[in-house]
Amino acid sequence: MKNTNHSLFDELFPSYNDQRDKAFRFIIEETLKSGFGVMNKSEMDLIIFAALIEHSVAKDQSDYEMALLLKVTPQRIRSLKEKYSVKYQKLREEDMVNEFIEMCKSAKIDEKYVDIPEYNVATKNFIENILHKEKILLHSQLNSRIFRLRTDDLILLCVALEALLKDTDSEEIKRNIITHIKNNQKNYNATMEGIDKISDFKDLMGKVKSLKIVGVISMFSNLTTIGGFILPFVG
Repeated sequence: MKNTNHSLFDELFPSYNDQRDKAFRFIIEETLKSGFGVMNKSEMDLIIFAALIEHSVAKDQSDYEMALLLKVTPQRIRSLKEKYSVKYQKLREEDMVNEFIEMCKSAKIDEKYVDIPEYNVATKNFIENILHKEKILLHSQLNSRIFRLRTDDLILLCVALEALLKDTDSEEIKRNIITHIKNNQKNYNATMEGIDKISDFKDLMGKVKSLKIVGVISMFSNLTTIGGFILPFVG
C-alpha cells in the first residue's frame, strides 16, 4: 500500500536538506511557545502553512498549484497567505516598495488606467494602506486579482513611494516635479497645454487626469518609481 503522506512529504521536500530540519524546528518551536496542547486547529494550520511557505517547494508555487498539492481551495490558500503575512512575514518598507515596482513590470496600460497583477499579500496590504492614507481610489472592482489605478492616482502613489524611498517629505517631491516639468516645458507641450500656467500640484493632477497614461509618463521620469517600472513597458 502506498504511503501517501510520505509521498506528499517528498513532494514538498524533494531531497533531504536543511530545509526539512528548519521546517520541523519551526513547527515545534511555534507549537510549544504557549505550552503543549494549548493551540487550536486553525493556529496549528497556520504554523504548518508558514513552515511550508518558508522551507518547502510550496514557496515557489501559485495559489492554484498549492491548492492542488494540499487538497484545499485556492481561496483557502489566499486566506492562509494573508494570515501568514500578518503574523510571520517581516518585510521592510523598502523591500515592499521594490517588490511592488517589480510586479509593475508586468503591468498593462488601458488608456487612462494601469493594471498591475496581484502580488505578495503583505506588500498588497502595505500599498493599500498608503492609498488609504493618501485618499487614492483603487479601481479593483473589475477583477480582485488586478490592481487598477487611474493615471493621476498612479502618479500620486509614486510620489508617496518616492518619499518613502528617499526618506523625505512628499511636498518636496511634488515641488521638484513641477520644477522639472516647467524646466523641460518644450519637451512636454505636445502632451499637455498650459504648462507655464501650472500653479500647484493639485492643478497639475487636474490636467493629467484627462490625458492618456502613455503620454504622461515622460513628464514624471525624474521619479525613481516611474523610471524604474513604467518606462520599460511603455517602450
